[in-house]
Amino acid sequence: MTEIEAAAYWLDWIKFGKNVGAFLVAIGVAAEFLGDFIAKPYEDKIEADRRAELARLNNETVKLTAAAEAARASIADAQARAAEANQKAEVERLERVRIEKAIIDELAQRNLKREQIETISSAVKGRVGVIYLYPLSDPKASRYAFAISEALKAAGADVKLMLSGTHDAPVFPDKFNVAVSITGVTIYESNGKHEIVDLLVDAFRQAGVTIHGQWSDKALPGVIEGKWVADAGVQSPAVFVGLRPPPFSQFPAYATPPDMEEFLKKHPPPWVPK
Repeated sequence: MTEIEAAAYWLDWIKFGKNVGAFLVAIGVAAEFLGDFIAKPYEDKIEADRRAELARLNNETVKLTAAAEAARASIADAQARAAEANQKAEVERLERVRIEKAIIDELAQRNLKREQIETISSAVKGRVGVIYLYPLSDPKASRYAFAISEALKAAGADVKLMLSGTHDAPVFPDKFNVAVSITGVTIYESNGKHEIVDLLVDAFRQAGVTIHGQWSDKALPGVIEGKWVADAGVQSPAVFVGLRPPPFSQFPAYATPPDMEEFLKKHPPPWVPK
């Protein structure tokens, strides 16, 4: 076989191979299109399922988010109610403490505490001149009278202790013999004046102590040497310190509403000077 024949022989095989390759390429392309056609429904089904699952997950997320918000709101409401309940409980506790303290004070030994003396003296400081102190012979009344005297002296008052007997042997009377109660403490003024009465009643009230105020246009009547007289010689202004009233015989401090002081400031009783 000559070289030309050999070249023609191999060229025929090369052409055949190219034709076979082109045929195989055509089959591959056709197979690809056929595969895409056959796979399309399955791909659509998978995509639809994927989107449905995403939609379901999104809905679940929205529901869970709403539930979480509701839970947070419920927790906040519960915390607010708990705080309100705690505040109410604290107010009730403080009120019980106030009542218990008032009861203890009512049953305690008759005396003025140091802070009460300071409150009274601060309220009347420099506003009381000479004042006359009339205590009974009862030991508790006498001790209480000296505590009142200390408070008034701390305010700059000139306290005159009014006793019978002599200077060397003073005698505490067993009764006042005038138209003044023998129980409790009474502040008295004559000649229609009541500035000192109002001042001291309010000062003692600030210290948590109830005392009585009394004034008259004329002198105070009483009994002198067994006879009733129109003027018993009582000096004015005066403080009468009588026997201790029975516990809770007066309006108890624990029954006073907490806002009573503010109410009285806005609506003072008629005897308080404006």
